[in-house]
Formats: sequence, C-alpha cells, structure tokens
Amino acid sequence: TVDLDVSIRAVNGRYFEVRFHLPREYAGLESDLKSALSKTFLRGTLDLYVSRNASGTAEVSVNTDLAKEWLAAYRKLGEELKLEAEPSLDMIARVPEVLQVAPREDITDTEKKLIRRLVSEAAEACDKERMREGEALRSHLSKLCTQLESMSEQMEAMKAEANGELEKRFRDRLREGLSRLGEGLA
Repeated sequence: TVDLDVSIRAVNGRYFEVRFHLPREYAGLESDLKSALSKTFLRGTLDLYVSRNASGTAEVSVNTDLAKEWLAAYRKLGEELKLEAEPSLDMIARVPEVLQVAPREDITDTEKKLIRRLVSEAAEACDKERMREGEALRSHLSKLCTQLESMSEQMEAMKAEANGELEKRFRDRLREGLSRLGEGLA
C-alpha cells in the first residue's frame, strides 16, 4: 500500500511558477502535475509538496560475495591471532551492505492516477482558501477605507473650524489696529 500526503503553498506572483518537492519516484510526473495545476491557477508561485510512504514495496538483496569475503577474512584473523571463534549468521548479516534494502521505484498506473487526483483536489482546496483569504482582505481593506474617509471628513471639519478661528482673530487684530490708527490720527 502507498500513503500519499499532498499539500500546496501558494504565493501571489506575476507569473505561473511551480516548485516541486516530490519523492524521486515522481520526477517523471512533474510536467503532468504542472499541467493539472495550471487548470486551477493562472499565476503565482506554487510549492507542491508530496510525501510518499510505501509499505511492502521494498526489495531485499543479499551480497553473498561480500559475506563470503568477510567470513574468510574473519577466519584468517582468528588463525593469525590464534583465537578460535566461528561467526554466526547474525554477525554476518550485521555487516554493512551484506543485506541491502531498497525501495521499489516503479509506480503503478493506479498510483499515478491517485497522485494526479490528489494534486487536483489539493489545488482546488488551495484555491478556495485563497478566495476566502482574498475576501477577508477585501472586507478588511474596505473597513479601513471607510475609517480613512471618516477621518478625512473630521480633518476637513477641523480645518474649516481652525481657518474660521484664524480669520476671526485676524479680523479682530485688523479692527484693533485700525482703531488704534484712527485714535492716533484724531
């Protein structure tokens, strides 16, 4: 069985760019996956993350030649040191690279269909989240614009009041100056 986990991270951008973070088994699918993503996204930078956990899909190989060489060297060492010991199978199996476990890298058509479907579903979910986030931002910016308009109106009112005060003080000073000038001429 194969367990897949697919996630997409999107950042707004001018061009459409996809950065793949895939297991090496899926390297040949990049073009198909990019095509699937382009059906949902027209622009932006996308990071596609896929993790694959395949149980029961490993090959175990035995390096018999290495095991024989190791056994011969072990016995020769015993003779040279004049020590008697016979290694066990457990000892030989612990020698690095005698037993090698390698994951199978072939992917079935069913798995290819599954990854394509999961990528499409993740793209749709990511797009819905982008839309939700965009609407939340629009609403927030709209509220900020309304507040800014209100503040602007308050500032205009304050400006008009301040200008009225300045004009009143200027006229009062002018009258006072003219009145002093009139008294000085009389």
